[in-house]
Amino acid sequence: MNKGGIYYPNGEVSKADQKIMLDLGLSNITFLHDQRYIAKSWRERYSDGIINCRFYLPNWRAQGPKAWAQECARIYLLQENGVSLKSLGVHVTPANEMNLAGEGGGWSKQDYIDINYWLCLWYDEFVAHTGIASDKTHFPAWAYGHSDDQDDYGYIGDEICRPAIEKYGNYNSHPYFSAGLVREKWHGHRFQITHERYPDKPIFCDESGYISEDYDITNPNAPNEIADHILSLYDFEYVTGVCYFIFRDPTGRHKRNDWGRNKKIEQRIKGLVLPEVNMEFQLGFKTFAGVLASRGINPGKPKEPETAITGPDDYMIMRQRTITGKFLWDKEYNDMLFWSNAHKIFAFNGGRILETK
Repeated sequence: MNKGGIYYPNGEVSKADQKIMLDLGLSNITFLHDQRYIAKSWRERYSDGIINCRFYLPNWRAQGPKAWAQECARIYLLQENGVSLKSLGVHVTPANEMNLAGEGGGWSKQDYIDINYWLCLWYDEFVAHTGIASDKTHFPAWAYGHSDDQDDYGYIGDEICRPAIEKYGNYNSHPYFSAGLVREKWHGHRFQITHERYPDKPIFCDESGYISEDYDITNPNAPNEIADHILSLYDFEYVTGVCYFIFRDPTGRHKRNDWGRNKKIEQRIKGLVLPEVNMEFQLGFKTFAGVLASRGINPGKPKEPETAITGPDDYMIMRQRTITGKFLWDKEYNDMLFWSNAHKIFAFNGGRILETK
C-alpha cells in the first residue's frame, strides 16, 4: 500500500467518477457507512489499503453507545453482494469530531468526560458483537483548537479520553492546512502533537485538506501542495495514511475542498510516484523491537521478514506451521521470539507457545 488516500463524495457519485477515483493510485479511502457499496471494488483494486468506514451520526448524544454499536455491528457483518465489511477487512470509526456542537458534542471538560465514556462503551459492545481486531478500530478525530490536543481551557481532551484512546488500535487525525503550511506542526503535521502523547499509537489522517476560506482547492499551488503533503507523511513511520477531503462535493457544502473544481489535482496525483510501504511490517516490528529492548537486546533496523532460526527442533516446528517471519533465539530466556506481520509476538520454548501479545 501507499500512504495516499481519498475521502468519498458525500452524495450521489457517477460511475465515471468512481472509476476516476479508483484510478488515482491512492491506496486508502474513508466513506460513511451508507456508502459502503464502494468497499468491495476498492478492496479488489487495493488489496492492502486502509478502507475506513465512518459510522456517522448527526448527533452522537441522540443514540446510546451500546445501541449504536449494535447497529454498527449489524451493518459490519451484513452480507451484501457476497461480502461483508468484516470479510473485506474494513476498519471502523464510530463517529466524527465529537467535540463539536454541530455533531452533538462540545468542548467543555464534561463534554470530554462524556465522549470518553461513550466511546469506551461503544468499543466494548462492538467488539463483543463482531470480534473485530483492535488494529481495525479508530478513535475519532477531533475538531482542533478546542482544548483537545493542547491545554486551551485548563484541560486536555486527549488526556481525559485516555481510557478510550488506549482501547482503540488507531487514532484518527484531521490535519487541515493553509497556504504554505503543509509541513507545519500546527497545521499539515498536527498529528505530531498526538504522537508526543501517544508514541505507540498508529495515526490515520482520515481527513485533510485546506482550511482557509480565502485559499481553497482552486488555487494554482493546490496540486503541488497536496502532492507534497502526501510525500511528507513518509517521514513519519507511525502515520499509516491520509484521505483528502473531498473527491467530489455534490451537496455544495464543501466547495473549499472539492477536487472536482481543480482537475489539475487529479493529473498531479496520477503522475505522482508514491513509495509502497508495508505498514503491518513497520508497526509489527516496532512492537517486536519493544520486547527485545525490554530484554536488553538491540533489534537493529527493520528488515523484510526472514527465517533465521537456531535449533533443528524449532526449525521443524516452524516449518510444519508454515509461518514465516523473523525469529530470534534468546539464550538467556531460553525461548524463541517470533514476529509476524500480523502484529503478533510469540515466545516459544521447545515448540510450546508460552505467550501471545
